[in-house]
Amino acid sequence: MNTKIFYKNSRPYMQIVTSFLLLFSVFSSNAQKKYYPDADWQTKTPAELGMNTQLVDSAIRLAINSETKTDVDLRIANYKAYVREPGYQILGPMKDRGKPAGLIIKNGYIIGQWGDVQRVDMTFSVAKSYLSTVAGLAADAKLIR
Repeated sequence: MNTKIFYKNSRPYMQIVTSFLLLFSVFSSNAQKKYYPDADWQTKTPAELGMNTQLVDSAIRLAINSETKTDVDLRIANYKAYVREPGYQILGPMKDRGKPAGLIIKNGYIIGQWGDVQRVDMTFSVAKSYLSTVAGLAADAKLIR
């Protein structure tokens, strides 16, 4: 069998098959529509998303039981943390820290929550982690250098 002739003659068929597969993959990915939450996030049970409910409940209990021992009054907590810093002073408003609260999110759905998740609390080091993540994503997307 002359392979040059075979490949030369099969090229149009390969283009048709490739085009068909490309179209099929585009339409099949649209069939599995992704959920992007708006201001009102939907909730689902862990089981609905194929997760072990007992493990999610265990994670929630661990989060609640791991509350920090830091003073609830954040002015006191901050002064204790920075007592050795020369000239340290708090320049802005501070408020008492709330009880443990959080969400577990899977595929855009809330599958677990505890505490008052509507309460606005002070954040400190978490801002650095968040900013680092956003900067890393922006660098990967070539939005920054």
